[in-house]
Amino acid sequence: TLSNGEVWFSTSERVIVWDGKQFRINDFVPEKLQVCIIYEDPADKSILIGTDKGLYHLKGKEVIHYPQMSWPGYGIVEGIARDHDGNYWLAGHYGIVYFDGRNFIPFRSAPAPAEMVWGVVCDYMGNIWSAGSDGLFICNPNEPVFNQALPEEVNLPANVIRDMGDHRILVGRM
Repeated sequence: TLSNGEVWFSTSERVIVWDGKQFRINDFVPEKLQVCIIYEDPADKSILIGTDKGLYHLKGKEVIHYPQMSWPGYGIVEGIARDHDGNYWLAGHYGIVYFDGRNFIPFRSAPAPAEMVWGVVCDYMGNIWSAGSDGLFICNPNEPVFNQALPEEVNLPANVIRDMGDHRILVGRM
């Protein structure tokens, strides 16, 4: 649900919008796309959409396409979080990628999750949490290194992570 009250649904071909009265197709691009994540930036209300053909950033009527966030590049985006400095952290098929609005910087070294990261959140203290096939990880953006958030023997795959507010994070583990 976006701040304007519309509900946007991701599908295997496009974005479908419910405005409270009727459904419509949001044709932000003319081609069909598998949509994996829809994220509204809480600060500027722009919308980021992770698809099989890259990351799209909708700023009013402007659509910016970042094809490097796809299979041949840094991986398809499955989760998005905005940190306290306005930067984006992208969870995807090839791990975590930091995006400052212009440059993409992938985390490719251990102990960062190597692949299949499905979710990412920024907590109230500014820490970045990721959930994926390698388990739950945490990073302080001032010292950008992802470390395991749980002891290795219990840090099992986690496929969902949500900020529940009130200093709580919900993690769905396998």
